[in-house]
Amino acid sequence: MRTIQRILAAAALAAGTVVAVPSTSHAYVVSECLDFPYMVGQRTWKDSAGQAMANVAIYGKRNASADPGSICAYFAARGAYEGVAKYMGITLCDNWVDTPCDSDTGTFKYYAGPVYQKDGACGYATVRMRNAAGTTIINDSYYLVCD
Repeated sequence: MRTIQRILAAAALAAGTVVAVPSTSHAYVVSECLDFPYMVGQRTWKDSAGQAMANVAIYGKRNASADPGSICAYFAARGAYEGVAKYMGITLCDNWVDTPCDSDTGTFKYYAGPVYQKDGACGYATVRMRNAAGTTIINDSYYLVCD
């Protein structure tokens, strides 16, 4: 499984470790996406009680609204779903018909991804997650805003 880093105010964590943070903040950044400095988009899915279940985060190498470039995305479990083995998947597609989408699916405890696209400021990410019993709880797409 790929490395997860929790982002702290100091943000100077050693690569390859998972740091337990004694707070309710669960701001993950998949280490492979750290080379992509611009937040292109993110969305959080919540359960009926308002508790976060998962979030998708999409980063770009250049300012997506001014100059679309390479992007990196992942889909992270949150709250009660973190650390529990379950099916998760993310598919990232750009807005070009001749470019294949990039996907990562399987049984994960923390996140699916990262996935990449060369272009895609106008693309979309499709995410899926099942609970431990196998019931689909998230099956949705997040569309990136185009200028």
